[in-house]
Amino acid sequence: MHASLLPMIDAPRRLGQDRRMSGFFSKERIVAPPGFNRWRVPPASVGIQMCIGSVYAWSIYNPAL
Repeated sequence: MHASLLPMIDAPRRLGQDRRMSGFFSKERIVAPPGFNRWRVPPASVGIQMCIGSVYAWSIYNPAL
């Protein structure tokens, strides 16, 4: 590894951010609470992808019109 990259890799440990990041990814935070309806996630993601795709398609076909 290049010596100039070592300070960037070591920076989170020196700043004490390891504890904060482990709390962000803790099991209590990433596991859905009881009663969470997981079936809402796929339709929402399809809807978001359709919105992004429609904006992209409009930007591609708009100059041709």
